[in-house]
Amino acid sequence: MRQTTEIIQKLSTGMNITTAYGEASNIVSPQILVATPNYFKNKLQGRKDVLNLKSVNMVVFDEADEVFNQEANHSVLTLLIE
Repeated sequence: MRQTTEIIQKLSTGMNITTAYGEASNIVSPQILVATPNYFKNKLQGRKDVLNLKSVNMVVFDEADEVFNQEANHSVLTLLIE
């Protein structure tokens, strides 16, 4: 996640775009959130502290290929579609 976030930050230099990666302790109103499917699912279901998604314009799933490989992660896609 950190590597993906760092690449996005480098590509968006000078564009005033805020990024954050899931499981970081200081997620404050990012425009782009990089997260694992489970982290995002837990936040949506309120299992851990709630994440304010008002400023988020894009969610980048790190290891997104795993979402389609693991049956348990299909619920993440269902939450996003609803």
